[in-house]
Order: sequence, then structure tokens, then C-alpha cells
Amino acid sequence: MASSRDVGVRMSRVTKKVLLAVFSLPFLGVAWIFFWPPVYWAEAIEAQVVDADTDQPLEGVIVTANWELRHFLSAYPEGQIAVMETITDAQGKFTFPAWGPRVRRSLWGFFDYAPQFLLFKNGYEWQRLQNEFGSANNTGLIRHSDWSGKVIKVKKFVGNVEENAKLLGDLDRRLHYVAFFHRDCSWKQIPRMLVALDQEKIRLAKTMGIPSDPGKEHRTIEYWEDSNPGYCGSIKDFLRGYMQ
Repeated sequence: MASSRDVGVRMSRVTKKVLLAVFSLPFLGVAWIFFWPPVYWAEAIEAQVVDADTDQPLEGVIVTANWELRHFLSAYPEGQIAVMETITDAQGKFTFPAWGPRVRRSLWGFFDYAPQFLLFKNGYEWQRLQNEFGSANNTGLIRHSDWSGKVIKVKKFVGNVEENAKLLGDLDRRLHYVAFFHRDCSWKQIPRMLVALDQEKIRLAKTMGIPSDPGKEHRTIEYWEDSNPGYCGSIKDFLRGYMQ
């Protein structure tokens, strides 16, 4: 008896063939530019995170995955089709489930290097991973990840407090596009990452003797709550259950 995954893959292939046939018609050339592809799927992802120095599995690494649409002319973020979060287990492994079909809501948005992964654990350098330029996984209705099945090595942080704060500011800017740039409540999908980053930024700010949110370099949950227009509810109330 065929598994649900096998059935889903066959359905995806059939749907893809039908869509390709329809949008290959000459008189739909203009429609192809604006509406192709109308939907996306994504395969399941599994990978392992290890310490770069010891090759030992790292437990407790927070990993986010997002499939972001980009404007086909400017590469400007057009929104997220999917945002997920998980944490590595005792063997350093993490997984994300398959999804789809999901509608491409933005008229101008296309995938380029999706999915993107952000990895964070206190005491280590955070990482951003995505598909490589020219990867075969960057095309098609069914999205794959270059990193699925791979071992990801992360380095321990060896700099000073100011350097660490700067690195976290860079991660904060990346998360801004995922969580708060569009009014789609994506921040609700990555609570562990937001809370962990918030607590570490506050700790570093106290160590440096500076206010925790003087500007964008040190934005905290308090900052986001004050800036929140309220269309997705209270950020603080939602994240309170994830705070230690």
C-alpha cells in the first residue's frame, strides 16, 4: 500500500505537469510572468549540528526555517510562505516537516535561495544557511534544501562582549525580515529564537553598561511590543510562556 508521502509526491508531480502544460500556451505568456508558479510545496528537511572543534553533536541549538518570497526585479522581501522553528536533540539533529501546496500570495514574489536557516545557541556564532547560487534546488514547484542530510558545523564564539553584541545585532536584522517586516504574524512561529536572542542581548547590554534598547542594535521584546500595532495581539503575552 502506498504511503501518504508517496501519494503526495505523485500528486505533486501530476499537478506540476498540468501547470507546466497550461502555462506553456503562447496566449498565456503574460499570465506566466505574473502568476507562475501559483503554488509551492516543500520536502521534509533533516540535518545535524555539531561543534566545529570537537565534531560532537550540539543539543539545544535553536533553528528557524523560512521560505521567503522576493520581488523578481529588486530581490526585496515580499513575504513568507512558511516560517518554522525547532531545536536540536541530544544527537544534534533537527527536522522540519514537508508542507504544501501553499498559494504564492504575492503577485511579484518568487523564491530565490529558500529555504533560509538561522541557527543560534549561546556561546556559539550564529549561522545563516540557504541554497547556493545555481543550485538545482532553487527551481521548481517542489522546494528542496541543499542542507538536508548534511552535518552543519558551528564555531564557539571567541571575541569580546562588544563583538558579540554586534553579531547579535546582525542576527536581529535577519530576524526582523522573517518575523516583523510583514503583517503576517510570522513572529508567532519562532518564539524560542526571539526569547533567547532577547535575553542574551539584555545580558550583554548590562555587561557593557548600556541601555538594552537604545536603537536597532539592541532591540528587545519591550521594543517590539512598543512598536507593535496590535494586529497579531500582544508580543509579550504570547512569548511569556517561553521565557525562563
